[in-house]
Amino acid sequence: MRKIHGLALGGALLIAGCTCFAQDTQIQFGQIEMNTELAPRPAVPDGGTNGASFSGLAPAASTAAPSVSGAASVADAIRILRASQHPALGTRYFLLNGLHLGMAGLDLALTQRCIDAHRCREGNPLMPASLAGRAGVEFGLVGFGALVSGRMKLHGLHSWWVTPFIGIVAHGVGVATGLAHQ
Repeated sequence: MRKIHGLALGGALLIAGCTCFAQDTQIQFGQIEMNTELAPRPAVPDGGTNGASFSGLAPAASTAAPSVSGAASVADAIRILRASQHPALGTRYFLLNGLHLGMAGLDLALTQRCIDAHRCREGNPLMPASLAGRAGVEFGLVGFGALVSGRMKLHGLHSWWVTPFIGIVAHGVGVATGLAHQ
């Protein structure tokens, strides 16, 4: 029964984090206003060879290129789009959150090994007793922490690194305790 509760809690945390992220998604293309107009093609007789004489279909050589109004060119529109986008998450984000994930996995493995050998017990009374339950909770929390720090970084907050740093320190204590009881 504890396995089911742990998996349900981990799944609920993960789904809640994904739902919060999906509701605040913004579309980046609303800042560009381009008005493209195609120049009308002149009706050119084709000599009556295919029956499309004066039908408005022009040969490929006489097709008019589209004109762009609002932005000077497509290159200017691309430049505007790139300037309006948020900076990418970057190497430091993935390094810190990857380290948080790795420390959580190592903490989970060392704790389970110590519990199986009957040398120690789980220090968190809210953590489920089964490995599957603990894994669901741990990885749900790591995923939620990565989501929070990513959203903070994309919104330009300079304290985005606090969430993974707290997780790294907490799991570092768990890893040190697990190594001490080996």
